This record gives sequence, structure tokens and C-alpha cells, in this order.
Amino acid sequence: MTETTLPKIYTLGEAAERLRLNKNALARLARRTGHCAEAGRNLLFSEADLLALWDEMRVEPKAGRTVVRSTLETNTARSLTDWLQSRPPVRVDKRVVGVLRWLASQSAPKTHRDMERAGEKTVAHLLDEGLVDDCGKIESGLIRVRINAEGRKQLSILDKWVSKRKSMPHLRGGTFGWDKL
Repeated sequence: MTETTLPKIYTLGEAAERLRLNKNALARLARRTGHCAEAGRNLLFSEADLLALWDEMRVEPKAGRTVVRSTLETNTARSLTDWLQSRPPVRVDKRVVGVLRWLASQSAPKTHRDMERAGEKTVAHLLDEGLVDDCGKIESGLIRVRINAEGRKQLSILDKWVSKRKSMPHLRGGTFGWDKL
């Protein structure tokens, strides 16, 4: 007579230890999938049951590898943050851009008293930067200025920068207020 050995039978505790699960989770999984034998209130597992449960626990492979492609022209995270936090390539700040826009809409030369949010230092700064032309002084000694070609060029650079940022779908609203001047 040849002796045949029966496969090892595991109890719930032994199977849970072998699969590294707690007993309740293993019992729920085994009952749901049917990979166990019930003997009264006890659950018993064979080697085949443990392998089937192991396959049930594995994560389903995806249909394909998900590749996220950037729509940005930049390649590095640093260049992305530089772009997001950058200012437009103009020589003046937001307040002065507002003054330049107002001057561009005027036909006659104006003094700093005619302009909102502008003082003598702002007019002097605009003259130093070469963005406005000096049109002489009035009787009270105030300088009259008019926007020149360089000032209009700075405004067009700013407008192109704002329109480029608005056209990029991932940067909607990323003009940081430069478009509201």
C-alpha cells in the first residue's frame, strides 16, 4: 500500500497569519469568494484556498500605463514656478502701468494733479525711464507729460503677456491683476 498524505488544512487564525490579514477581514473575504470550508462555526482553508484568496487580494492590473503629459512648454518644475510667479517683462510696476494707460487715453498733456494715483515722483520716474515726454510746465510749475512711443511699447508688451497667459488653459486667471489696469 502506498501512503498518500493529505494537504495541510489551516484554521482561520493560521491562514490569517499566513496571509497577513486579521481574522475578521479574512473570514469576510473567504465567505464572499467561497474559498473556504465551514465546519460548524470554524473556517478551514487548504493550500488551494489560500492561493485563490491571495489572487483575490491582489490589485487588478490597469488596462495600460497612465502617462500624464504636460501641455506646458517648460520642462522643469523650477521653470514652471518661475513662469507662474513671473512678472510681465515691463520696466514699471502695476500702479505706474495704470498711470500709463490713463495717459494713453488722453489727447492733451497732463500734470500729476490730473492723474489718479500719481505724484511728482511718479512723473519724474516716468521721465527717467523715458516712457513719457516733457511738454513743458504750467504757470504753477507743474510738469505736463504725454505718453511717447516707448511708453506705448511697454503697454503693448504687457497686453501681449496678459493675452498669452489668458490663452493657456492651465493658467486661467494667472495674470495677478495686470489685466485690470
